[in-house]
Amino acid sequence: MLTPHAGHMTDTPTRRRAPGMSAEERRAMIVAAALPLIAEYGAAVTTARIARAAGIGEATVFRVFKDKDDVLDACLATATDPAHVLRELAAIPLDEPLADRLVQAAEAMWAHLARLGAVVGTLHASGHRGGNGGRASPIRGAGKPPWPPCGTASPS
Repeated sequence: MLTPHAGHMTDTPTRRRAPGMSAEERRAMIVAAALPLIAEYGAAVTTARIARAAGIGEATVFRVFKDKDDVLDACLATATDPAHVLRELAAIPLDEPLADRLVQAAEAMWAHLARLGAVVGTLHASGHRGGNGGRASPIRGAGKPPWPPCGTASPS
């Protein structure tokens, strides 16, 4: 593309910025790119590698995360969040035979646990313990089902 440079036209490429995203959208995009890398490399993954996987510059990572531990903690929170698997379970059609529904439920749970194990296991093995300073995990108990345990009376 021809661009003006010092009073004359030059044939230099122009840099295009990525489409605008909110900070929350950018964080989610970075976490999505980082999760498979963390499952593979654990805490040894570099922010440069995460940025490349996300298709952004490394400085962009630090516009939405304060440091690498903040990225790792966000990935850990995402991996342990049961919302995705709960949506999959809720989407299982109730008009299908029970055996088929049970298989779909087991597959959804297995996939969730595999993702969870890959991320949590590699982070733990590589020494990352989360940024909560040893306090109880803020995500512990986050996945409690919205129904009472089996065999208990339902409040009415």
